[in-house]
Amino acid sequence: MICPAGTSTEFAIGAGREEGSPELEAYLRPDDVTHTVRVVLEQPRSVRTTVWQLWGTQQQS
Repeated sequence: MICPAGTSTEFAIGAGREEGSPELEAYLRPDDVTHTVRVVLEQPRSVRTTVWQLWGTQQQS
């Protein structure tokens, strides 16, 4: 399971956030999530993982 925090996409718009809102700069970028998906998929079959939580370095967990 891959659980990203707020990601700067069109899904983050609303509830007071608009395109170009400064707070979106702290959110994950879509490429961050894409990279994580790729890393998980490249794990050898002998490796089992459960939950990958992603937070931007500027986001509060």
